[in-house]
Amino acid sequence: MAASKRVLSILIALTAAALSVNENLAQHGPGIAWRRIRSSHFSVIHPVGIEGDAAAVTELLERLHPLLNRTVGAAEHVTPLLLFTRYAESNGFAGLMPRRMVFYNAPPQDGTAGSGDWYTLLAIHEYRHMLQFLSMKVHLGRALYLLLGEQGLAMAAFGTVPAWYFEGDAVLSETVFTASGRGRMPEFDAALRAQLLTGRRFNYYQSLYGSYREYNPLESPYLMGYFLTTKLRRVHGGDVLARINRRAMWAPLLPYRHTHCVDALTGKHSSDWYDLVLDELAVLWARQVSGLRLTGAVPIEGSDRRDWIDSIGPQGGREGSVILYRRGAEESPRIVSIDAVTGEETLIAKTGRLSAPPSTAEGKTVWSEIVPHQRWTRVSYSDIYIADLEDGGVRRITRGGRYYAPSLSPDMRLVAAAEYDEWNRAALVILDAVNGETLARVGSKDGSIRTPRWSRRGDRIVFCKVKGDREGGIGIFSCNASGGDMKTHIPYGIEHLRNPFMDDRHVFYSSPCTGIDTICALDLSDSTRYLVTSRMFGAYYPSVSPDGRWLFYSDMTDQGLMAMKAKLDPGTWRPIREMPSRVVQYFEQILEQEYRVSLDDIPHSAKNSERYCPGLHLLEVHSWSPGFDPIARDISVMIQSNDLLETTAITAGYIYNWNERTHAGIASVAYAGLYPVIELEGLYGGRASTRKNSYGGTESYQWREGEAGLKASIPLDFSRRNWIRRLTLSSKISYDFVRGMDYHDADENGNGEFIPMHYRIVFQNTYGWARDINPVWGQRCTVGYMHTPFKGDYRGRLLYAETTLYFPGIVSHHSLFFQCSFEWQGVTSYHFPSQVLYPRGYSYEFHEMFLCGRVNYTMPLLYPDLNLYIYYIKRIYMNCYGDYGASVRGERVFARSAGGELVFEGMPLGYDVALSVGLRYAYRFDSTGNPHYFAFIFSVGL
Repeated sequence: MAASKRVLSILIALTAAALSVNENLAQHGPGIAWRRIRSSHFSVIHPVGIEGDAAAVTELLERLHPLLNRTVGAAEHVTPLLLFTRYAESNGFAGLMPRRMVFYNAPPQDGTAGSGDWYTLLAIHEYRHMLQFLSMKVHLGRALYLLLGEQGLAMAAFGTVPAWYFEGDAVLSETVFTASGRGRMPEFDAALRAQLLTGRRFNYYQSLYGSYREYNPLESPYLMGYFLTTKLRRVHGGDVLARINRRAMWAPLLPYRHTHCVDALTGKHSSDWYDLVLDELAVLWARQVSGLRLTGAVPIEGSDRRDWIDSIGPQGGREGSVILYRRGAEESPRIVSIDAVTGEETLIAKTGRLSAPPSTAEGKTVWSEIVPHQRWTRVSYSDIYIADLEDGGVRRITRGGRYYAPSLSPDMRLVAAAEYDEWNRAALVILDAVNGETLARVGSKDGSIRTPRWSRRGDRIVFCKVKGDREGGIGIFSCNASGGDMKTHIPYGIEHLRNPFMDDRHVFYSSPCTGIDTICALDLSDSTRYLVTSRMFGAYYPSVSPDGRWLFYSDMTDQGLMAMKAKLDPGTWRPIREMPSRVVQYFEQILEQEYRVSLDDIPHSAKNSERYCPGLHLLEVHSWSPGFDPIARDISVMIQSNDLLETTAITAGYIYNWNERTHAGIASVAYAGLYPVIELEGLYGGRASTRKNSYGGTESYQWREGEAGLKASIPLDFSRRNWIRRLTLSSKISYDFVRGMDYHDADENGNGEFIPMHYRIVFQNTYGWARDINPVWGQRCTVGYMHTPFKGDYRGRLLYAETTLYFPGIVSHHSLFFQCSFEWQGVTSYHFPSQVLYPRGYSYEFHEMFLCGRVNYTMPLLYPDLNLYIYYIKRIYMNCYGDYGASVRGERVFARSAGGELVFEGMPLGYDVALSVGLRYAYRFDSTGNPHYFAFIFSVGL
């Protein structure tokens, strides 16, 4: 509406950029009373009810600080730590913008925690990350921090240092400072061992950037980084990584800066060290399995795999069938049944990613899944589902629970599960399998429960329990069907015991007791432990067939975990005490570089806990962004704040236009602590221009522009399993004005006020898997209306809608999708910006009513995994399309085109940033000039 919209457009764009982070505000919901413990290096914020845990974590971190920082060398600091207890997933992170650590309290059921205490492993891993970040605040890394705040430090760190350093160094730390870190677990590198010892090997850049063509375990920065950081420290000392990173910070953000610094300090590039590590591991692991006597096994499923598949937790079902959980490079997580005679597979249910395999008894199978809260993104649940194998029906029998690794009793009447609530209380619970009602709860005062299983007869429940102290320890216990008569079968120890199963005479479990994960059995009569299987790379998830004749388990191969069965013959088992050790401790030399302490020696002294009022800490400035635009001739400074509890985002800025010599200000506030997200934004600034006067000279004139806006939105998440289902409802009102203008051209607006409103509904329901370019199935729909219902100097209205429908293509990873859009603008004194896509190959033109339809077919062409130094190409794909656009009111105008897009997907110049670049061709059927149109296209993702 303004006489010239240039500065106003810049301000609106800056506002949109500043507010884009508000969509990612992660909220915890109302009703939480927060408290805080302060110490020399930490500020621990926690909900009321876990004061004891918070004090213990504070003391632990203070003791860890000098140990973890000794080989990093970060400056002294105070780090905020937030203990969240309403999130059902096992995780944690250390981050910047704002700088903080976050721990989620639910301990994992799978092997990531080993035999250790969950908070201890989180403290070591995540605090090592924080020290890594802070250690890079040196040289030009510090200059970037002073210039841009924490976002400058993040740019220096993540734009220079590869992910394998951050994660590998943290895994090495948890391995050195505890008896249960991932570097001590054969399961951690089992897939890599299987591939190396069968002749499959990938180069450094395939591991660094990943591949769509084949599964590569070293794509995980945790695994690749653990071996690389360990090797570098073994050869060049404990502080070599810190020295490399400090050197890199002399010129951060330069292409391949980190690997050049590795070369300068060690004499070899990162890729050379990578090859040396794999060569060394191949020799170590070949020596490990030399002379190994393998036990026989029969594959339950077909062994002619073309891609990576994990078949997890095979169990006997009805009439000899086998039920298992499967996930793979080409298959999303699912539960399948395999016919014992024909080998035919039947899908039981598609699931989310499970932390423990499902449990089967006769005609039913049960499992637990993570369910997000529909509104609060830091709240989720772990609820139990049960499937009927006869009719295929699936029921959710609990709601709003925190249940893990459920097990179905043989009579299908009861479910036993591990529970971990938001007050950090662990329990074994027994539920009604029909309605989910809790029938019994056995609290665990000294540790957490893992993977409970009903015995084959259904008279007892066997489970692992992790000792509740800092050093940890895991044992195997059992109780009767009502939770009483507790027995200890294997006392607490550091041996990584997993997934126990009990029959009449034995407890079977998975253990790395020889150095390779294997299935073991404890004789219940005399407590003798036996080695039941001896496999090349590892055996996991034991269970016994309903008739007691077969042992089912998952066997590691070079193409993933494969379901196997073996005859149960105790006469062939060998006592574990007689077995030679085949342990490989790649980290052993690093122990000499670190000061090892007993974490249980740390005193549990009381810590003063004070009330923490989130409302008094909404302003947490972490970044500032000076910049300048030579085209618009603007100099700007933007300041950004996000509170630690992730409810409030504040942005404020100043812009000076040196051409016009005018000033402008911008500010925005988003608050997500209420059910609707409330956003306020405002901008105000002076403007100036020139005109020809009546004497032929030039004179200047000035005016003021401003906008104030209020937006309310409700983002809802109904996602389940691998379906993303989101609905966002929003409404915005703004007040715009131009004042003090005494001159304007005929085609420009002068002084006036303008009060538009905007209503918008966005719905997404899509499903896809790792290698799919587009969703396989799904819908996206946007509907909006903009108008000016209040009194003002300008009137306008705009109705728009756009829908995309996704369908599978002819073969895997091909995609057929249709898009249809509609836009109608009333003929008024103001035209809103168009909200829909115009046909490709044409420039936008205003039409009162416009329809557009598009059809696209996307197909991958090649997976080259080719490093050209300036660009690493992971995938090349093509999109063929046809667009049809037409105005349907007034003069009929067409905009029709057809063509294709060739896209190269990869990583540029050694940066961990996904960059897709390509070329678009369009044949424009309705062009009055040259019908051929070419354009360069690109997209960036992190």
